[in-house]
Amino acid sequence: MGNNQILHLADAVDHLVNEVHSAIDGHRQITLFRQAPVTLVLFVFDAGGELPDHVAQGIVSIQVLNGRLSIQIAGNDHRLDAGQILFLNPAIAHSVRAEIASTMLLTIHHMESITMAQTTVES
Repeated sequence: MGNNQILHLADAVDHLVNEVHSAIDGHRQITLFRQAPVTLVLFVFDAGGELPDHVAQGIVSIQVLNGRLSIQIAGNDHRLDAGQILFLNPAIAHSVRAEIASTMLLTIHHMESITMAQTTVES
């Protein structure tokens, strides 16, 4: 990878939209970048597409690139429009539903990788 990497989100969205297989649960996704402790995942949702309740062992940011998402956390709905970002602490259960066709960039800062790196440095 070298010292830097440029990601072309529009190209990645086009790739997802043009996949030959059907969307699963109304969404498609591709991991754009994974290098400890960070993972970036791009999601393209059909209207009504969902990610069921789940948790991540890291700090999560959900950035809506276009469209509108409803994020449910502990029984509370959070409506996010294009240009908004939601941050979640580690191990917070949440689900995602696209109110309209939407694109989302998910970033996870994995806690176990950070802890392992700190332990290695301290040893």
